[in-house]
Amino acid sequence: MKKVYADVIQFRNTHYDFGYMQGELIKDSILLKNRERQWLVRKPLFRIDKEETEQVFKKLAPNIWEEFIGLQDALKWPIERVLQEFGGYRVNINPSGCSIYVGDDYMIRNYDYHPKTYDGRFVLFQPTDGGFSKLYGSWAGTIHTTAYFPKDLEAWIVLGGDQEPAKFSFSSWLKGEDLSLKTIEGDIDTDIPFAHMERADWFK
Repeated sequence: MKKVYADVIQFRNTHYDFGYMQGELIKDSILLKNRERQWLVRKPLFRIDKEETEQVFKKLAPNIWEEFIGLQDALKWPIERVLQEFGGYRVNINPSGCSIYVGDDYMIRNYDYHPKTYDGRFVLFQPTDGGFSKLYGSWAGTIHTTAYFPKDLEAWIVLGGDQEPAKFSFSSWLKGEDLSLKTIEGDIDTDIPFAHMERADWFK
């Protein structure tokens, strides 16, 4: 059993500033060091065409492109590297079991990331420029589960299974009241390293 945590990140501003803030948070983190090490083992099976990618994002999700530019500026990386790490490009990996369950008054989302790729973040973002964005070898375990109740404007999150969720008023947060939570903690039955907490050995 391993004690794990997820940081609670709250932000209100433009999409560019949101990207920049995230870049500042992660630029010296173990998460980024672990992501860099994964490319020693995994080889990208894709080619990034910067112009084509920019056109697609600017057409379908222009605010997400602004987040990438903010990340690029904070990390001082070429845009191709930002896109490789955060643009949705993937290498061939075994499928996971993420799932969504929706009813009239709720939505529950399971995040079955592999610990070596889990970023350990629960992010609340209120943009000021419009539009809300946003088996052990393969990992079949749930890392965190969130629940949203739109009628009550309440949200829950829990790390691991069989534990009480952290609950908060999304309505109050939207009105400008910050959450008192800085991290969420839970227990997960694994000895696999979590990318945001400890060094991950990509050769295992």
